[in-house]
Amino acid sequence: MRRDNEAIINAINVGKIDFIASDHAPHSLEEKLSENPPPGYPSIEVMYSIFLDSCFKGIIKLNKLIDCLCVYPARYLGIKKGIIREGYYADLVIFNFENDMVIDSSKFISKSKFSPFDGWKIKAKIETTIRRGKILFNNGEFYNLNYPSKNIIELIN
Repeated sequence: MRRDNEAIINAINVGKIDFIASDHAPHSLEEKLSENPPPGYPSIEVMYSIFLDSCFKGIIKLNKLIDCLCVYPARYLGIKKGIIREGYYADLVIFNFENDMVIDSSKFISKSKFSPFDGWKIKAKIETTIRRGKILFNNGEFYNLNYPSKNIIELIN
């Protein structure tokens, strides 16, 4: 398994992998421990933080990570996002790198309250999530997902 992980990391760093995605399987622990457990693991809430932490540790190259998470998937789908450029959707995630974060799946928003990453200490905590220029999440507070109440300009002014 370690060799598999190293091969995947190398493939990302040399540009042989185009996309990194999560199937985010938000199953309960009871479902996962059942006789016929559904596939997958919950990870969407910590995926970006874990990958960014691997950049801090020198494991994955930041530019390759951005390509795999943002640029290439958007380009493949023909969506104007994935990069910061006029005319593109203002879909952004702002991270706090000042304080370490310990992953605690009991605080996950999804129904999955377990994670193989529980207890991991990482450096990249999501501070703000912006979709099409509207703030959906900021400092632990969620805004109405259908009608966000704050605009990015309000946050930075």
